Amino acid sequence: MSDMTQIDVDLPDDLHAWVEAKIANGTYASMSDYACDLIQRDIKAEDVRQRLQAAVDSGRSSGISDRAVEQILEDTKDFDLAEERMKGFRVGDAIPLADVKTALCQTPDTDRD
Repeated sequence: MSDMTQIDVDLPDDLHAWVEAKIANGTYASMSDYACDLIQRDIKAEDVRQRLQAAVDSGRSSGISDRAVEQILEDTKDFDLAEERMKGFRVGDAIPLADVKTALCQTPDTDRD
């Protein structure tokens, strides 16, 4: 188990009551569990925000596309299809090449209704 640091937090009565209700209904085991969950969610949200900002920055710096809107939308559908096929794999997983080919290389016509 990792080292723990103890901190004191002052909460207004309404926030304290909120956390106590979460503990009473079994959502959290303790104030510490609630605080840890909030911090972990904040870390994930910041990661998402940074990735979204990087995507926005990349899009802005890429210039204007010469492709038609319809082609861009089709490419997005293909990406969504590949992403759906890759669900269950995590970053860092060793993914068999056959799975990658299946997810990324099948023609959309064979998979769509």
